[in-house]
Amino acid sequence: MQLMQQAQIAGGFLPLAFVDSLWTKQFPEVLHDANGEDRFWSTLRLLELLRPGVAFASLPWLGTFMAAPSGGASQIAGFLCAGFMLMTAGQLIMIAAADVRTDMTGMEEAQARQQGVQQWAFVFAAVLVSVASTLVKLCLRYCAADLSTGSGRLISSMMTAAMVENFGRYLGKLSAWSSWGHQGYFVELAGQACRPQDACFDLRVNMAISLIFTLMAMSLSCRAHRGDREKKWRLPSRNGFASDADDEFHDRTAAETLLRNDPGTVAAIMAAFLSFAAWRSLERANTHEEVLSVEIFPGELLGARRWAETFQVLVTVPVALGTPRLMRTFGAFGVWLSTNLLLAALLLCSAMVRTASPEVKTFWLALFGPVPVLLCTVPYVVVTRRARARNAPVIVGIALVCAVDSLAQIVWFFLGSDLKSLLGGSEVTLLAVGAACAVWSAVVCSHAIACDRDSTCESPKRRKRETGKT
Repeated sequence: MQLMQQAQIAGGFLPLAFVDSLWTKQFPEVLHDANGEDRFWSTLRLLELLRPGVAFASLPWLGTFMAAPSGGASQIAGFLCAGFMLMTAGQLIMIAAADVRTDMTGMEEAQARQQGVQQWAFVFAAVLVSVASTLVKLCLRYCAADLSTGSGRLISSMMTAAMVENFGRYLGKLSAWSSWGHQGYFVELAGQACRPQDACFDLRVNMAISLIFTLMAMSLSCRAHRGDREKKWRLPSRNGFASDADDEFHDRTAAETLLRNDPGTVAAIMAAFLSFAAWRSLERANTHEEVLSVEIFPGELLGARRWAETFQVLVTVPVALGTPRLMRTFGAFGVWLSTNLLLAALLLCSAMVRTASPEVKTFWLALFGPVPVLLCTVPYVVVTRRARARNAPVIVGIALVCAVDSLAQIVWFFLGSDLKSLLGGSEVTLLAVGAACAVWSAVVCSHAIACDRDSTCESPKRRKRETGKT
């Protein structure tokens, strides 16, 4: 029964990851067709900053509110349903906005007015989707942690959620790269201003697919708790971490209290920020497109990208299956350290891979597959264990890890172009900076391994050795 609940909760990440891929792969083309060259770049930069900005601004507050005595009485299913409803509303607005007529030749004033309506409809829908994604991801990760009491079940629950999220990103990229109208599929969704050969038609089809995924995920995630009638998914009505000092808890936020009382959590949050910054450098440099388009795949770039993404998913499966055993053997920080070193090595190899054969390029890109899955598993396992060891609110630690992921995106948004021009104007320099962040994160993990004294993140074998020595 618990395995079924884990699968139901993990299914909630599928539409979120699907929409995230559409956001990065398909929105730029649609916005360019809808707004023209003059408004395109300003709108695109606004949408690039919107998602991480909304998440970073709201996650600490959401975590503190859900952990507080006043907000803890609400059921987690209510937050999930509210988030999924906001997601559904945003998707419906995007489907409708894609059919706004903007090709009225000879009517410049009316065309500009319609373009403005479409632009702000996309922005409003993006705000709804951003808020919904932030809320749903936080609740789902808390539910995944709350389902499991043992260490092994916690790892498997988080890993299942990360695998489904990774698969959702893969499906979203495949859908964004598919030209539904040219293939003659779903032509019934075409409108007066959205013809089958237009980019807006593909967006409408993909949003309709994501809407189906969202409704399925909402029905599964919001009802999964009925499998265990004795334990409803209800956030704790009182915060045990502050039960002896309620006045102090109200004066300081739960996040601040947790960070001040546990240096290990501070190390985990810092390592998470550096790891996410290293991974986001790969996305910021647009490495997949740049590497695969270097005179090796003339006219076959789309097919090469599909093969690379497919191999990434295939490589991820055995790593995900072996991660629980690795974490039991080497500990959470040990696996995290190895992941950072692997990421740094792959990023530093980018300069040599650009002139390699197509097979080497595909193999190199495939090795990146396990990295996002591990980064969406290990940090959350670490903060969950440490919060439970100190009777602290688990949801606050999860919210902090999600927030530093958004912070990494914001930092790259503001500093990526300046770093690129300052360090020579090449994408390799951004990857080198990412590799430095990964090495720094590995150093933090090694320090955490050496200084951890409460055995919350140590491997069982090391714990036995330390107990035998004493």
